[in-house]
Formats: sequence, C-alpha cells, structure tokens
Amino acid sequence: MKQSTYQQLRSHLAYLNLAAAAEALPTHLDQARQHDIGHTQFLEGLLRVEVETTQAAPIGEPAL
Repeated sequence: MKQSTYQQLRSHLAYLNLAAAAEALPTHLDQARQHDIGHTQFLEGLLRVEVETTQAAPIGEPAL
C-alpha cells in the first residue's frame, strides 16, 4: 500500500532525525492552508522550529 504524501514527509523527517520538525508538521500544514502560505515560507517555518529546538538543547544533549 502506498503511503500518503503526509506519511512520506513524516518518514523523511524521522529518518533525518528532525523530531521537532516532525512534531510541528501538522500545525504548520494547518497554518499554511489557513493563511495561504507558500512552499518556501512553509519550509522555512518548519525548519526554524528544528533549528530553535536544537539551539535550545544543552550541548551534548539530544534536542528532544
């Protein structure tokens, strides 16, 4: 059975160890839909969540 695009995206984020981005994905998709956010802005927002989570983690500690 073929995965949906959403499931594929979640799988890619998990494979790349982008747990914060994977967790934020549903919210960001809803916001993008509601506010007609473009692809580039959507991706930047999703990656920003991951970057901010990584920066907030103590050195040597996993982000999540």
